[in-house]
This record gives sequence, C-alpha cells and structure tokens, in this order.
Amino acid sequence: SFNWTSVLPVDAYLDAACTTNYTVGTPAVTVYIKPTMAQLEQTTYSFTATAVLNNGCSASSLVTIDNKSKVWKGGTNGDWNNPNNWSPVGVPDATTCVIIPPAANTSNVLGTNYNGFGKTLQVVNGGSLTVHPSNTLTITDFVEVRGATSIFNIENSASLIQINNVANSGIISMKRNASFGALDYVYWSSPVANFASSAISPATPTSLIWKWEPTTSTVYANQFGNWVNGNESMTIGRGYIVRSPNGWPTANTTFTANFVGVPNNGTILRPITRWTYTLGPTAGPTSTQVTADDDNWNLLGNPYPSAIDAVAFLAANSTHVNSFVDLWTHGNAPAAIADPFYQDYQLNYNPTDYLRYNNLGGTQYGFDGKIGAGQGFFVLMRDAGATTENAIFNNSMRSNTHRNDQFFRTSDTNTVTSEIERHRIWLKMIAPNLVSTDMLVGYAAGATNTLDDSFDAMNRGIKVNYELYSLAENKGLSIQGRGLPFDSNDQVPLGLAISQNGIHTLAISGTDGLFGNATQNIYLEDLVLGITHDLRRAPYTFTAA
Repeated sequence: SFNWTSVLPVDAYLDAACTTNYTVGTPAVTVYIKPTMAQLEQTTYSFTATAVLNNGCSASSLVTIDNKSKVWKGGTNGDWNNPNNWSPVGVPDATTCVIIPPAANTSNVLGTNYNGFGKTLQVVNGGSLTVHPSNTLTITDFVEVRGATSIFNIENSASLIQINNVANSGIISMKRNASFGALDYVYWSSPVANFASSAISPATPTSLIWKWEPTTSTVYANQFGNWVNGNESMTIGRGYIVRSPNGWPTANTTFTANFVGVPNNGTILRPITRWTYTLGPTAGPTSTQVTADDDNWNLLGNPYPSAIDAVAFLAANSTHVNSFVDLWTHGNAPAAIADPFYQDYQLNYNPTDYLRYNNLGGTQYGFDGKIGAGQGFFVLMRDAGATTENAIFNNSMRSNTHRNDQFFRTSDTNTVTSEIERHRIWLKMIAPNLVSTDMLVGYAAGATNTLDDSFDAMNRGIKVNYELYSLAENKGLSIQGRGLPFDSNDQVPLGLAISQNGIHTLAISGTDGLFGNATQNIYLEDLVLGITHDLRRAPYTFTAA
C-alpha cells in the first residue's frame, strides 16, 4: 500500500489513463501519479512516497520532478510573448507542454510575424487561445482542445504548424478570407476534419458547390474529367469549388469562411485517379478537341491549418504528378469563349485564369509558391504508373516561415525567397477586351535550355484561344527555365494565340534577380514587322486579326 507526504496534494490513480482514484493505504501493484494544476505551475515539485509491503516492511523515496510545463495565467494583458503571463515565469519554447486554462485574459499569439512554440498544446476547462493574423504557432506534438467551452481560434493569414505525425483532439476555428465578385468561384479545401462544404458559404445554393471527378462516363469509349456536385462532408486533401452567393456584389468583396473542427495533421494520403487515354489531340463531342491530359486532372487541396510549399509537395509526388500545380485566380469574368471541355455553354470561365507554378516560379508575378490553408489546386497525373495513386501530404511541407496570406490571388509585390539562384521575367499580354494571359521565363541553377521537368511547364494549347507562351524543342511552355550562366545574347522564341481583332499589348509584369537591375536590357522582336522593341521603356502594342 502507498502513501505520500508533500507540500502540495498528490493525485493518485489505479490506471494509466488516471480515471480510477487510488485510496491511500489500500493494497495495489502499481499506482499512477498525475500532476495537479498547482504542481504544473512550479519550476520543480517533489513528494516523498512510502510503500508498505505485504510482509510489513516499508520503503520510502523522495521524488522530484523538473517541470517543463507552462500554465497560462493572463496577468494584466493577453500577450503570449510576455513571460510574466505564464507560470512558471517564462515564454514557452519547443520543449514546453503548454496549458491554457481559464484566465483573466485570452492568450493571444500576436504581433507582426511572431512565432509561438510549444511541445504540446492543451486548451482546457474553458480556456481561450487566439492566433492573430500573420502570426504562427508551432507545436511539436499534439493539440488538444478539451471541453465544450474551450476556445482555440486561428484568424485569417495565421497558421498552426505541427512537427510530428500525431492525432489531435477537440475543436478549433480557422478563418479564411477570400475576395471575389458576382459569379466567381473560389477553390477551397478543409483544414479540419468532417466539415460540410455547404458551411463554407451557407448563402450559396448547394447546387453551386462542385468537385472534380477525373473520370466520368462519356458518350464514347474513353472517360474524361468533369464537375459533379460536391455538397458533402469535405474529404481531407480534396478540393471543392463554391460560387459566390446569389446577389453578391459585382465588385470584389471580402468573404470570410470559418472552418470548425479537429485540425488535420501528419501524413495524409489522398487517392488520385486517371483513365487510360493517351492519344490526341483528336476530335471530341464538341468543337473542343480531346487531349491525352483530359483524363489526368485531379483537384486537390491543402489539408492543413497552415500554408504548404508547392515545390516540396511536387517533390514528394514527382513519380505520379507532373511538376506543376494550377491555382484559380478568377481574373476574368465569364464570357462567350470556347469551352475547354465538352459541353456547349453560352458563357465559360477562362482557363487562362489558372496560375501555373513550378520550381522556377509562377506564371503570374507575385505568387511565392506557398499554397494557403483552405486552398484547392489542380495537379496533372502522369500516364506512367498505376491509374490510381496516392497524393502525399506531410508536415515537412509546413513551416512557420511560410506566409499564409496569399489565398488564390496575385499581388503587385514579389516577396519570393528561394534556396536556388533564379533570375526571372514575367510577361503579360492583354487583349482589346482586357482578357489577359501570363507567362514566365527564368534562368536558374539546375535548369537547362532543353526541356526540364522541374523548371518547364507546358502551355494550355488548344484548351484556350488566347495565350502567350514560349517555345523549347518545339513545345509550348507557360513556364520556361533556362540554364546559367546567363548569356546576355540569349533569345527565347515566343508564340501566341489570339481570338479578337484589334490592338493587343505585351508587357513586362515583373522581374527579379539580375533582371531587377534596369541596366539589363530586355527586348522583344516582332518577326512579322521586323521591329525590335525595348520592353524596359514601354509595353509593345500590335494590331492583329
């Protein structure tokens, strides 16, 4: 039988889960000790344990615990980074078990790009924690939100990052802001488990929620992808698209989705599929031709409450996914353009609105390759290998250095950081009706002037009727990587497809690396008119039919 002497009470149990209390002085083979909240607030705590054996002999020992917990106390303000708001005093680090019980103030991870840390995180008994915009909280192991009144909020552009592949428990709330106008679709995925797609935008009719099926029955032998209704509990790692509510303003207006559930973590496998068609382009059921890729597209989504690195995702999935991702930017309103697939609609969304991204960068200037929490994106399966594979997501794709504020949008500032040397030029072509198309050419360590899977990404070709692209080995490319060292006499052939008569404009939309220096000239040669134009000085305009 056991007994204890200590300054603070000792809680003893008969089971490792600490659900059955031990009565002092009764026989037992093993007794489990669970620290009290008061003990967890001490730097160290100790007690003397005494055991009386069946033969009447006794033994005792002093047990001293070095405490690695931090208990939130709140104090006079709610700043996580204030050491006096914790007991024992000190800001938690990556080795600290963090406990947020009820306190005078909500614990706030706030500031500008501040990174909070913990080994484990427990929000218990009505405690409250908020990670504010642009800030991150990195937890090594599990997250537990215990009790219906406990609150863990992650605001828009904030992140929860986890290191180890462990299960979480309890409910968090994560907000994601999107800016869109009437008739716009947003590509979503869920950072939490068991979240209904209809809860993203409750005012949107459920008939305007879609998911992409890579293979659907068609009027001929082969199966190709198509949209099907996606009103369901969102599958982890899958993308969904949700249209703006009826009556939504025409101008871009901010909308907030609130994802509520257990935060996803660890290794996640999302099945991807394709059909066996490898021919084309050939005639299809409409004027749009069928290509070998039409049965290979899969719509996935970032499954975590933090951004993931697109290059890391592509590297982990390189054997079964082409080395680029497509993100929807909704840059152009629906119009009477050719349908890229096989139904004849009067209005269609423009497939040039997909931002294509690979190891060199993105077709649109400003995107840094960090796929935000809640963001859906397309991948293209390779024809080699099985018709069903698993797309892999894991925690190594997450980091507190990844910004989480680029949600299906572009910006006018480029904050790209890279581990490889890159020098890039972004070009944009604009039609008389203001429809636009983008492409990227860059010089990078590891790239060559021939086709490179990691640095080159194909153009859309017959799927669009307005496109600017470059050429290598007679292949059209939305993104082209070229080798270093840079040759100032290098020439890159360009191609274009247009669908409207009138004056078109071709311009530089961004540069970086050595092209960020205005002394490095960039010329466009019009092979039809025999004109060489300095793109640094002004955009190039030309009339075409």
